Amino acid sequence: MTDSLANFLPLLVAVPLLCAAALIVHPKAKLLSRVLLIASPIFSLVYSILLLVAHKTTPAISVQIGGWPAGIAIPFVSDTFAALMLLTTSVLILACAAFSIFSKDSDERYFGPLFLILHSGVAGALLTADLFNLFVFIELMFLPSCGLIVMRKGLNKLAPSRLYVTVNLLASSIFVIGIALVYGVTGTVNLAELAGTAQDSNLVAGAFGVVFIALSVKAGVVPSHGWLTRTYPSTSPVVSSLFSGLHTKIAIVAMFRIYSIVFEGDQKYLIFFTILFITSMVVGALGAVGENNIRSILTFSMVSQIGYCLLGLALFSKSGLAAAIFFLVHNMITKTSLFLSASAIEETYGTGKLSKLNGLAKSNKLAATSFFMASMSLIGFPPFSGFVAKFNLFSEAIEMKSHVIAVFIIFVSIITLIYMLRIWNKAFWGKNSQQTLASSDQIERMVENKKIKFSLITPGFSLALLTLAIGLAPNLLIEITQLASQSLIDIEPYVKVVLNP
Repeated sequence: MTDSLANFLPLLVAVPLLCAAALIVHPKAKLLSRVLLIASPIFSLVYSILLLVAHKTTPAISVQIGGWPAGIAIPFVSDTFAALMLLTTSVLILACAAFSIFSKDSDERYFGPLFLILHSGVAGALLTADLFNLFVFIELMFLPSCGLIVMRKGLNKLAPSRLYVTVNLLASSIFVIGIALVYGVTGTVNLAELAGTAQDSNLVAGAFGVVFIALSVKAGVVPSHGWLTRTYPSTSPVVSSLFSGLHTKIAIVAMFRIYSIVFEGDQKYLIFFTILFITSMVVGALGAVGENNIRSILTFSMVSQIGYCLLGLALFSKSGLAAAIFFLVHNMITKTSLFLSASAIEETYGTGKLSKLNGLAKSNKLAATSFFMASMSLIGFPPFSGFVAKFNLFSEAIEMKSHVIAVFIIFVSIITLIYMLRIWNKAFWGKNSQQTLASSDQIERMVENKKIKFSLITPGFSLALLTLAIGLAPNLLIEITQLASQSLIDIEPYVKVVLNP
């Protein structure tokens, strides 16, 4: 079974691409589009579960694409970390695909193909063990995103799109320069062949520093976060939900993978990571306090949570990485749930501004419940997954005597409570929003008296239930994250299957 799973790893990239091709050939087949949008992530979901089961006994599996010798062929590798990320992204893509169908976004001619090409890029970026092909797959995510980001906004609102394209092209250029420097110094871009080289050579470390700069920009790490906070709220609701769970997180996963293999957790850089990631936590949280739009608040919050996710590099140990991976999975699910709930509100009421919304808790109880549950998880209240995630990070910071990190984990959580309570008080509490928003004229009243459709809130609510389930029974995910952490600490199985498939 393990050999079969390894041989068919390329299907995780090929299936979404083939589905996209089918939709390009049949652009008006709406039923086909809806079926393929759901079928593709379900295939990835099932495959990733099988991979996780296989990795209980087999730490890593690989396949050399094209039948070329190791070192020349493109290697696809799966270990527990990659399989867990595949599982998580598949769940999020499935939820966003369902929302796109309910919101009619999937009926747009090019939405389905672009969505599925993005899905293919995600899978490739998680599986490749080649630095140049990591760049290729990240670009495969970026190109369809350029189309998705302008969809339903029209050509008169291209300013955020220009910013998105400009910054990401700049980051891509820096990425290519970094790869060229790595190849010039080492003569290879195969991650297995690069194992431990940054520890032994300052030149290699400097070359990979350029790569990390590019990934930091794509992840939205402070001080390169401005593009993210200006572009994500300007996209259509479903696209911002999709991006929130994928784009920045793939860059984070790449940073984890590269640092664990090439630097082997070198301790001398950890103080720099600590300062950088704490700054992201604080700046993102403070920025969220000053916003007046739900999706803008959530985007600044995402910058803050990126700092949390990357603390695993600052707390580089088996338990520290396990805590960070648990937090990463929790955050991807929770943040996407919040964005989907906010998207359902915006789809129904035409706005996400706090000044134009209130009383949603009375008029839309299910939407309020969904947003409340995900908010409590984001803040870190029990019994949600956020409590377990933050408690694990806090405990590990105390264990490693990183008291500054522990203090900021608590401090930023308090700020998170403040801005999430602000959303709740403004948008969900108070008078009935139908009465408030309908006061101007009869036409506005006809629009605003709509309630959020059950179908629109279902994807976000399902993810909110998932974060609750993880919080109530965290042991399974803790066990998986410990195995994932082990795969990052003990890189020998990963290196072995790449060099000796």
